[in-house]
Amino acid sequence: MNNRKTLLLVFFLALITSSCKQKAKVTAMSQTQTDTLSTQLTYGGTYTFGGNSEGDPNGIAYIYPENDSTLLFYLNVSKGAPSYNCGEIDGRITVKDGRATFRQDFDYGDDDCLLYFEFTYNAVTIIEDEKDCQCGFGGGVYINDIFQRTNSEIPQYYTTLSNDTIFFGQWQTINDNSVQENDETIIREEDLANDDVNFLIDSYWEGLTYEQYQEDDGYTTIQKYNFPGATMQQVYTIAKQIDTHLKNELPDKDLKYTEDDGNITLTYQYKTPENLHIELEYPGGTTYMDIIKKESSTLAKITFAAD
Repeated sequence: MNNRKTLLLVFFLALITSSCKQKAKVTAMSQTQTDTLSTQLTYGGTYTFGGNSEGDPNGIAYIYPENDSTLLFYLNVSKGAPSYNCGEIDGRITVKDGRATFRQDFDYGDDDCLLYFEFTYNAVTIIEDEKDCQCGFGGGVYINDIFQRTNSEIPQYYTTLSNDTIFFGQWQTINDNSVQENDETIIREEDLANDDVNFLIDSYWEGLTYEQYQEDDGYTTIQKYNFPGATMQQVYTIAKQIDTHLKNELPDKDLKYTEDDGNITLTYQYKTPENLHIELEYPGGTTYMDIIKKESSTLAKITFAAD
């Protein structure tokens, strides 16, 4: 009888111990999720300053919470009239108690780029270190401003001064190399310096693969891209840099229009809801763009055909 009581007591103690461990685990998981959400609500969004009148100094900052302690950012500032010199920078910072420091050597000179961030309610003060800081900005461009949060929605991408579209979710530093998979084309840092590589690769989409070949004795060039995990709109946002006459957003139905006094004809045709064919007809030839959604990626095929 005593043995039975002892066994029952041990059994109940084991249950209580297991329950406490599970509760602690759930509490810890909930705290991590809460911290990440708090970071998004506290820091994430779009911040701006200046620009109240034409020619005024102005700037914009996109803040993307990567996790509960690190943020990705992109800054774009302009000195305003009369020079309109400007500068841009992106990077990763670790924030603690609303403050962060960014330091990186960009090989612009003997000194590092050094920026200080201080977040307050719906604002961030960004200050460039005064002592020989080398961030690569234009002449006379210096950051010492309070950026007010104008949009609390988490930005998904930003567009650089060279009109490249960079998605935060696929963010990589320029020193990162892509990985070769399944014997497909390798895109590495040394390839990015090659002028023959198409501008779509400058998006630095993680896992992007690319191939190019020619037909018709070199009169037709075909480029194929595979964007893992991308939507059709994301691929289009990158690919539309091929011509400024393309619409900013994908049309929801077939569309045809002319630009440049009728010299350029643009046609959007949905073969299926997940297969879009675009034609750009120029006086000297036609460019075709196909964007096709697959199960786990989106394909882009661009064909340059001379008349």
